[in-house]
Amino acid sequence: MLYYWQSQGPIVFYGKVVDQAGQPIGQAVVTVKIDYFKPSAALRRDNYLDTITMPRTTDANGEFHVDGVKGRILHIARIECPGYVTVPEKDWHYERFYKYLSFRYAVTQGNPVYVPDPRKPAIFPLRRPDEPRTLAPDKGGSEKKVWKQSR
Repeated sequence: MLYYWQSQGPIVFYGKVVDQAGQPIGQAVVTVKIDYFKPSAALRRDNYLDTITMPRTTDANGEFHVDGVKGRILHIARIECPGYVTVPEKDWHYERFYKYLSFRYAVTQGNPVYVPDPRKPAIFPLRRPDEPRTLAPDKGGSEKKVWKQSR
């Protein structure tokens, strides 16, 4: 239980939804899910982890952000906007696209954690049903390895 409590951190995330030409898409609805440690469940010897769902709507610049929450992993569960194909698309697989939808904030020995950067938001391109995908997602920010000291 202590492991889960210590291995979560503040969630700060910057994202941007664009079209295949890189132009911002305003009013897209982004469903964000955050895995977090639930201490009340641990006291009942229940599942220690839970998920909170947070819908966000992009502004006129296609941008959205998340902050003020603690957790282990942020997932982009869904991005939808009228006239565009919903993300994730049905034919996506992990190595090509799904890896761009999860961001680890948990501090575990030797595993990289996501470091957000407001100047370099994660980019999520949407496409219209009749156009090919020409722009790939970009995780933005950076990753760093954190080595916790053993006690």
